[in-house]
Amino acid sequence: MSISTNNGRSFTELSSVPIAKPEDLTIDLKDKILRRYAYWIKIELAEQAGLDALEIENDIQHAPRTLPWLGKGSNTITVAADRDPTIATRSIARRITPDAGFTKNETSGTMGLTFENVNLRYDACWWKGGTGLMTVPIDVPGELVSLGFSAQIRARSEKDLVHIVASTNGGTSWRAVADMKGPTQGRTGRFRVADWPRGTRQVLLRFEMTGNNTVGVQSFRVDADYRDPLAATTIHPFRVVHRWTEQGQAKPHSELITKLPVKYAIRTSGEPEMVSVAYEMAATR
Repeated sequence: MSISTNNGRSFTELSSVPIAKPEDLTIDLKDKILRRYAYWIKIELAEQAGLDALEIENDIQHAPRTLPWLGKGSNTITVAADRDPTIATRSIARRITPDAGFTKNETSGTMGLTFENVNLRYDACWWKGGTGLMTVPIDVPGELVSLGFSAQIRARSEKDLVHIVASTNGGTSWRAVADMKGPTQGRTGRFRVADWPRGTRQVLLRFEMTGNNTVGVQSFRVDADYRDPLAATTIHPFRVVHRWTEQGQAKPHSELITKLPVKYAIRTSGEPEMVSVAYEMAATR
C-alpha cells in the first residue's frame, strides 16, 4: 500500500503485508495528508494475495460558519450538486520554494514545475532579465473541460508584465490565455479558460516574466476540471446526518438521499447547537 499527495506523480510506501500473514490493518494517514487537498491510495496485490475490504475515513476541517446551521422550529435542508456530477477537479496547490526538504505541503518541486532565467526563492520566483519562465505541467485522467487558475504577482513598473500562455502539444505551440500588467506592488488575478481541443488531457501552463524593474510570481493555484471517465451516471444512495444538542441532550437526524436535488425538513424543539454534518455512503462491491 502506498500514497501520493502530488496528483499521482510519485508514491510513498505505507505498508507491506506478507501473503502468509492475513490481518486487519489500520493506518493513520494524518502526518502524510495534513494540509493537503487530495491524496491517492494505491494497493498492489502479488501472487495469491487478496483484499477483502477497504474503508477510508476522512475528517475535514473548515470554518464552522459554512455548516448548515439549524434554527429553532422547522428547517428546510436542500441537497444538490452544484454542477454536472460527472465533472471532477484536479488541483495544483503548492508552495514555490527551492527547498527540497520542505514537507509541510506540496511544493513547486513535487508538482513538477520547471523554471528558466528566474531567481527561485522562498515563496516566490523573480525575473532577473530577458524572459523568465515558470512552467506548470497539468495532467488529468479525463477530457479537460475548463482550466481555472489564479496568481499573485508583483510588477512594479508599467513595463513589467506576466504573460500567461498554454500549450496542449507538449510545448510545440503556445497560445495566450491571460496577462497581468504593472505597475503594482501586489495583485491577484483569477482566470478561467474553457475552449480546449477535444480530447485534451495534458496542458503546459507557462508564466512569462518580462520588464525593467521588479516582476515575479509570488503564489498561484490551478484547478483543472475534467470529465471523469469513472463517474457513475446515477448517484449511489447516501445519508446526510445532522448532529446537534438541545439543552445538553444529543440530537441526530439521518436522511437517505436517492436522487438530486432533494429537500427535506428537520424540526427542533429547542435552541440547537450544531455538532456536525456528515455524508455517509455504504460500502459497495
